[in-house]
Amino acid sequence: MNVQDRAHPFSLRDDDISKVREAFTAAGFNEKAILDALGITSISSLKLLSKESVLPRIVGDAPLTVLLRLFVAGLPCEAKAARRVLGPLDLDRWIKGGLLHARQDRFMGAVAMIAMDDLLLAFDRIWVGQEDEPSDHVMGPSDSANFLSRLAIPRPCGHSLDLGTGSGLLALIEASQSRHVVATDVTPRAVAFARFNARLNGRTNIEVLQGDLFEPVAGRTFDRIISNPPFVISPETRLVYLTGRGRGDALCRKIASGAPALLSEGGTLQMLCSWSEPVEGEWSDDLCKWFEGSGCDVWVLRQSTRDAESYARGWMKVGTVGAAAYDPARLDTWLRYFEREGIRSVGQGFVMMRRRSGANWFRAFDGPPNLLASAGEAVINRIRALDFLAAVGSEEALMDAVFAVAPSVSLTQECSPSPEGWTQVSATLRVTEGLGYVEEVDAYIAELVAACDGRRSLREVITFVIARLGWTSSDIPTDTPALVRQLVDEGFLVPAASPEQSATG
Repeated sequence: MNVQDRAHPFSLRDDDISKVREAFTAAGFNEKAILDALGITSISSLKLLSKESVLPRIVGDAPLTVLLRLFVAGLPCEAKAARRVLGPLDLDRWIKGGLLHARQDRFMGAVAMIAMDDLLLAFDRIWVGQEDEPSDHVMGPSDSANFLSRLAIPRPCGHSLDLGTGSGLLALIEASQSRHVVATDVTPRAVAFARFNARLNGRTNIEVLQGDLFEPVAGRTFDRIISNPPFVISPETRLVYLTGRGRGDALCRKIASGAPALLSEGGTLQMLCSWSEPVEGEWSDDLCKWFEGSGCDVWVLRQSTRDAESYARGWMKVGTVGAAAYDPARLDTWLRYFEREGIRSVGQGFVMMRRRSGANWFRAFDGPPNLLASAGEAVINRIRALDFLAAVGSEEALMDAVFAVAPSVSLTQECSPSPEGWTQVSATLRVTEGLGYVEEVDAYIAELVAACDGRRSLREVITFVIARLGWTSSDIPTDTPALVRQLVDEGFLVPAASPEQSATG
C-alpha cells in the first residue's frame, strides 16, 4: 500500500462488505476453527507464533486454510485458490478495496483478519523484512484489550464511548449492549479500521470520530466510557498505540481528570493504565491524588509492579524487531529518562471511576492472579461491596454488619499423614468465578468464612468461631477487622445486610 493511502486504506461499498463477510462465513472462519487449526488456546496468542510453526498446519487448499494463509499467517496464495474462496466478490474489488495485494499470479492479504466470538476484525500485520511497526500501526487483539473486555460491565446502557479505539474491538463489544457507541482515535488509519470493522460486523450504532482524547466529544455525556489507551511510560513516542504524549504517566492522568465531565450521574469509566509508584509509603499514595475532587468513586486493581529496568526491558521490545529490541544504548536512554523523572518502579492495572453525588471513596489493592472467564458480574458485585464498606466506617459498625460466604468460594485443604491420622498442612480459599483471588488461610479465617451465613452479625460469627476452636476472647487476632475487609474486597465474603437492616430484622 502506498504511503499516501495509509490514512484511507479501504474503499468498499456496502454490498462489497457483505460479500467479504459471506466469504469468511462460508469458509467456516470462526474463533474455534482458527484456534484448532493453529493449535493455540486464545486469539491474543497469535502474536507468539512464528511462520515456521504455522506453515505445517496450513497445508492444502481448503477454504479455511486459504483464508488462514492470506489473512492470519500473511502467506501468499495462488490465484486459482484465492478466486475460488473469495469468489462472492471479484478479486479486483478485494484489491482495490484494500484487502488484497496482487503479486504476479499470487495474492497476499493486505490486512490481518481474525474472528472473535461472532466478530470479524481487521487490523495491521507486520510484513516480512519490515524493521519496525509504522507509527500509526493499528494493533490487533491484545492481552490488555482482552483483560479490559472481560471486566466490562454487562449491562445495557444508552451512550458509550470507546476512547482510543484502535481497530474498534472494544467499541464492537460495547455496541451489543449500548444504544449508541462513539469510538475515537487520534490516528486517521485507526479511524479507518474502526469504521471498516463496524461496517463488516453490521454495527450501525457505532460512530467513529478522529481527534485527541476527549476533543471529538466535547460537550457530550456518556453512561459508560471504556479505554485501553497508550499507557506505557516511555521516553519514546513513535508508536501511537503504545506510548502517550507527555511526561511519565501524564496521559493516564489526563484521562482520569477529563472523564468526570463527560460522565452522566452513575456513569462509569473503565480503563487500563500505568502509574509511577513512590519510593516510600503505599504504592497508591500518589495515585489517589489523580482523583481528588473528581466527584467519582474510584476503584483501582493493580495487576503488576516492576522496577524501572525490568519495565523498560519488557516494553522496549514491543513493535521493534532485530537488534534494536535489545539495544543497550536504547535501554540506557530509557533508564536515564526514568531517573530524570524520578521513577523507580511502575504499577499497571485497572481503574474504574463512577460519577456519584455526595461523599466519594477511593480504594486500591492488588488484583487477583487470574480472571476466570468474564468478570463483569464480579465487577458489579465488588462495587456494591465497596459501597457497603465505605458506608460501614467504624470497627463497631463492621462488627454489627452481616456477611455471607460468596457462592463461588471453595476451600482446599492439604493434609499429611501423622501418627494421629491426617494432619492439615495448609488451607487455601479460592474464588472460582470472575475475579479469581486465592488466599492461604489459617483455621481461624477458614472457620470465620464458613460461619458467615447471612444471618449472624460478624460479632456473633466471631463468638461462634472462638467457641468452636476452644479459644477465649483474648485469642481473637487484633487484625480481624482488616482481614474481614480484605475478604470482602476480594469477594470471599459478600454483604448480606447493613447494621441498620440487622437492627430492624
